[in-house]
Amino acid sequence: MEQDGIGVWKHVLRGLKQVNGQFDRTNDISDSFGIHTLPTKILIDGNGKIIGRYGGGGENDEAMDKKLAEIFGS
Repeated sequence: MEQDGIGVWKHVLRGLKQVNGQFDRTNDISDSFGIHTLPTKILIDGNGKIIGRYGGGGENDEAMDKKLAEIFGS
């Protein structure tokens, strides 16, 4: 992102943390987004609608590049 000068991406960690030797899943968002493997890349439009899922059981990076080119007109 830095090399390409792209500053619009939001990276979301799953929110899982370890407390006193046990996992605290209070803020874990993985299940609500259907993320079961990493990395999973999800494109969300300005209205909050998921418009693409890549890796983690979705399409491959080439499909993501094609979708981004379509969106940004590259």
